[in-house]
Order: sequence, then C-alpha cells, then structure tokens
Amino acid sequence: MAVAVREARADELDRTVEIILAAYDQLWPDGLGYYADVIRSLPEVAISDDPLVVLVALAREAIVGSVAYLPDATSAWAQWSDAEAAGMRMLAVDPTVQGGGVGRALVEECLSRARAAGRGRFRLHTAPEMRVAHGLYERLGFERDEASDFRDPHDDMCIISYVLELG
Repeated sequence: MAVAVREARADELDRTVEIILAAYDQLWPDGLGYYADVIRSLPEVAISDDPLVVLVALAREAIVGSVAYLPDATSAWAQWSDAEAAGMRMLAVDPTVQGGGVGRALVEECLSRARAAGRGRFRLHTAPEMRVAHGLYERLGFERDEASDFRDPHDDMCIISYVLELG
C-alpha cells in the first residue's frame, strides 16, 4: 500500500482521535478508562502552543494512521526528561489496514524529523499489550530501556520504554 505522511490539518484531528480509539479498543476491549480522555484531548493539545505535532498517514487520500511527534522533552506529553531526545506518543493505525506499512511510515517520519533536528536519541513508551508495535520498533533498531519503565499512576499499568540512539 502506498502511504504518504504529513502534518495533520486542524480539521483532521477528530479523525486521528477516531483511529487511535479504534486501534486501542482492539487491545483493551474492556475500555481505556481515563486514557480515552487523554486521547480525546489530542486536538486541543495539537492547536495549543505545545510543540507536539500530529502526523497523519494517508492511503488513497484517506487518513489511515496517526502519531503524535514530540520534538523534545518540553512537550507536556513527553514522558522523559532527556534533553537530547525526541519521541512520540499514540502511534495508531486504522484496524482495517494494519500490517500494510502504515505504522512503519509514521515512525520513520518521526525518526527523520528527529535526525534533522540533531536529536541524539528517540524515546517512546508503550504498553505490554502492544506486541505488534514492539516488533516494529525492534526491527527499526530500538532497544528496550528498562531503566525508564514506569507504572502509570492512574491505573497502575506497566509502561515500557524503548530508545533508539540516532548518533
């Protein structure tokens, strides 16, 4: 599938929320709890002065995936304090097209932006349930960073960390 990645327009942010909720609902069929509200807040954060950038993946002119790119640790959504790192949150692909390279295209665009900005590392956090994404990260060269794992204070979920040295 041919995929193009670009920054989301303001009128596309609600669609990104729909995709994230649909993708994550597959992993947590009993519900996302408080995290659903965090996801729904993405449009508000994206139009604020936070440096977060929402990227969308398009296939045949339809939005089929998205990710929140964090250029540095100054974003309120950054889950790290590493001044040399960029990162991402909420990578999600429409369930109807998963496995077609959409997630990889989004991650590669984030990495490209981080390298262009001279970042030394790229960081992300994920949940144990996101095993397919873990495989993607590992194929791209990410390594587990167990020292940066943490427990989410809202629901006590284990959040696991990956890092990629961009050197």
